[in-house]
Amino acid sequence: MHGEIVIDAMKALAGHQVTDVEELYGLIGNESAADSMPREIWKGLVDLLRTLGYRQRWVRPLDGGRSGYKWVRDPWPIDFDTLNEGEIETYVAFD
Repeated sequence: MHGEIVIDAMKALAGHQVTDVEELYGLIGNESAADSMPREIWKGLVDLLRTLGYRQRWVRPLDGGRSGYKWVRDPWPIDFDTLNEGEIETYVAFD
């Protein structure tokens, strides 16, 4: 995996400890619908998430929203810079 791609993805994912492939697809600048992304792109994004330390977990929003599998990682130092920039959504893991 190219270092520049990983660095750009880390910047885009700052503050996103919980995400999914579709959200990552949008965060890295794709404006087309995620459900129409080619399978090769999806596989590449999954590999990228794994490279960055994400793992799939069963989670639900703390406010009681819909639960499902999401990609979750431990905090990064860059996350703390994003805490005051917008809305914070908290998740609870089931496993």
